[in-house]
Amino acid sequence: MDSRGMPWRPKRAGGDRAYDAVHAWPFNETEIIVRILIAECKQEVSTFNPAISTTADFVFGQGDAIFAFHDGLRSEIGGAMQVLGEAGAELVGGFSARAMTSNGTLAADSWNSIAQQFMDAVRAAGQVDAAFFSMHGAMCAENEIDPEGYLLQE
Repeated sequence: MDSRGMPWRPKRAGGDRAYDAVHAWPFNETEIIVRILIAECKQEVSTFNPAISTTADFVFGQGDAIFAFHDGLRSEIGGAMQVLGEAGAELVGGFSARAMTSNGTLAADSWNSIAQQFMDAVRAAGQVDAAFFSMHGAMCAENEIDPEGYLLQE
């Protein structure tokens, strides 16, 4: 949410009038707002590394904290926020888990905690029209060989 309690949208260069003139809907009587859930789960795992990783190796965020971190960053979510916001979407902050270092396989209890928090945030988002999940794809847990695939499947 922005300072006025409105859904997060990026600041547009040139003001709203210039943007609206270029991106006007064919029918100006109605505006369709698409709600898009934004979430991420990222870790680089080396299964050859004997050091087990845990939630202590992660930085977590939820809701608007995801937008505060990524706003203006050259990251997947930062870019999605800009593009989707400029298109008029309402962005809904879900859950963010970012590992700070490359480590060994993620401990089972840590994975269970991350998966539960991720899914709880997805459910708490309510009805959305789409989801943007930023996943690294190189995660592995003691009890789940494809954690990102699991999250997407669920």
